[in-house]
Amino acid sequence: MDVVPIKTQTKSESTEPNAGKSDSGEWTGVLASSALIAGGLLLLMGKRRIGTVVAASGAALVLLEEQEAVRELLQQLPGYIEEAQKLADRVQGTVEDLAEKRASLRRILAQ
Repeated sequence: MDVVPIKTQTKSESTEPNAGKSDSGEWTGVLASSALIAGGLLLLMGKRRIGTVVAASGAALVLLEEQEAVRELLQQLPGYIEEAQKLADRVQGTVEDLAEKRASLRRILAQ
């Protein structure tokens, strides 16, 4: 007669594959994306007030779920603002140059 050992489960093991993980993150992501999509659809349908509220709720859920990404973004924000300011300065310089050239062209054509 052969003896077959029966493996017993330890306390850390479980019959469910995801028993140790929390499903709240998954549900939060689904709820946040659904709210963002619904808010966008409401905005497209012309229902601005409720669409904005629903989309903002979805965005708030995303912010709550992705706190580490938000921290990184906030740390990088001054660099983004500086780059945007440099771009705005270049655009302003280009617009001023175009205004000067337009004025010069008008003077030439007026003669």
